[in-house]
Amino acid sequence: MSFAFERDSEPMKLLLPALALSCVAAAPAAAEIAMFSQRNFQGARYSLEAESANMNFSPRSVRVLEGQAWQICPRPFFGGDCRTIHESNPKLNLPRAFSGMVRSARPLPMAATAKPAPPVHVAPPKPAPEVKPKPDEPSKHHEAAKPDEAKPADSKPKA
Repeated sequence: MSFAFERDSEPMKLLLPALALSCVAAAPAAAEIAMFSQRNFQGARYSLEAESANMNFSPRSVRVLEGQAWQICPRPFFGGDCRTIHESNPKLNLPRAFSGMVRSARPLPMAATAKPAPPVHVAPPKPAPEVKPKPDEPSKHHEAAKPDEAKPADSKPKA
């Protein structure tokens, strides 16, 4: 079954805007990072929508869109010990290598935006419970002391 609509027909007037809207809604959000000079997203704002290989900003908080990740670096052209920002952080504490400054930043591809899985703690295996012989049973590893051979530990041999 096929449908043919004329360009100016009523169904076509309703269908075209709906199709256009669905294309916009399906498009991924543009990458964006907003860095703030003060904690809690306050102070001067430095925003990026694309990579910046040579910048100079001292952020104290950072906001990224959900599902996105950005790489921030302590040196221009993405040099140094870079860090990945996966989520907004109202109290950003940069490592010492940054000297408080972000010198370059870039959005990461979607595959890199997944947060790393938290480490799984695997407990060491529990040792097997110690099986103690019953008081009336001799141990399998030691012969039971005979009553007439039992000596007190602090007794001295007779001379």
